Amino acid sequence: MIKNKIEGVKPFNKFWLKSCYYHQLIAGLSALGVDRELFLLNAMVFAKEGFSADEGGILGAREFERTAGYRCQSCNISKRALKRRIDKGMPVIVGVDCFYLESRPEMFGIRHELHFLLCYGYDLKTREANVVDHAYRGSYEFREKVISLDNLLYANGMYRKRHPEKWFSCRVLRKAKVQKGALGLWSQMDLNRLLSSRKSSEKNLGELKRMFLSDLKELQEKSEKITDYLQSMRTSLYCLSETRAFSQSKEKSALLDFLISGYSNLLSLLWKMWRQENFSFAVTRRDGILRKIDSVKETEEKVYDCLWEACA
Repeated sequence: MIKNKIEGVKPFNKFWLKSCYYHQLIAGLSALGVDRELFLLNAMVFAKEGFSADEGGILGAREFERTAGYRCQSCNISKRALKRRIDKGMPVIVGVDCFYLESRPEMFGIRHELHFLLCYGYDLKTREANVVDHAYRGSYEFREKVISLDNLLYANGMYRKRHPEKWFSCRVLRKAKVQKGALGLWSQMDLNRLLSSRKSSEKNLGELKRMFLSDLKELQEKSEKITDYLQSMRTSLYCLSETRAFSQSKEKSALLDFLISGYSNLLSLLWKMWRQENFSFAVTRRDGILRKIDSVKETEEKVYDCLWEACA
C-alpha cells in the first residue's frame, strides 16, 4: 500500500499522565480497543512514608498487558518496518530528539530533548506520517498531526545516536487476548499494599502539618520532594476519577473531586513558596493551611474506604 492509517486513535487530554510516553501509550491502546478505564486504574499510585510514591501500578507491566489484552514490545524502526507494522494495525511509539524534529519549531535546532510520538499512519507518495504529539513544549494538549516521514525517521535516528545506551528507541503495540476486565483488576488489588498506602499517606500529611506548624526550615529543604509527591498523588486521584467505581456515583465522584481540589490547593501553595523562595508568609496563613491539611486527611480516609469497597 502507498497510504494507510490505523483508525480509532484518541489523544488523551483530560489531565497530565506522568510523561509524554504514557499519553502516547493510552492513545495507541485506544486504537486496539483496550479499555481506557483499565489503563487509568492501573496507573494508581501508592503512598510511601517519607513523601515517596510507588508508581508501579496495581500490576506490573507484563502482567497488566495480559490482563488488558495487548503487548508492548521494544524495537527499532526503518521506513519499511514502520510501514509493515502499521499495515498490521500496530501503532508505534517513536522516540525522537526534538532538536531534529521540524514539526516542533520551538525546539527544532534549539533544544535537545528526548520525546515520544505515536505514529499510526503513513503516505509514501507525500512522504508524510500521521502522529500524535504535543501542541507545543509544556502543553498538556496532544493532537493528531501530519508531519514529514523522513524527518520523523531522522529524529528517531538521532535519538539512538545521542543515546547509544538505549538499545531500543520505539515500542510497537499489538492486540492480544483479553484475560480479565476492570472488575478483574480491582480483584487483583493487593489489600495489604492498599492499607500500607493509607497509613503512609496519613503519616505524610501529618508530617506536612508538623512542618507548617513548627519547622519551616525543614519544609523549605524538602519542598521539591513534597511537591513531587503531592503531584503524583493528585494524578492518581485524577485516574481514579475516570473509573466506574467513582464516576457512576455522584456522591463518590464529588468526594474525589473535593480531595483533588485539596491536593491542588496544597500544591499551589508549595509551588508559590518554593519558586519565590519565600516561606515566611506561611506563618500568617498557618491556621488556614492546617485546616486544609486536616480536611485533606479526613476526605482521603473516606476515599480509601471507597477503594476498599471496590476491591471487595
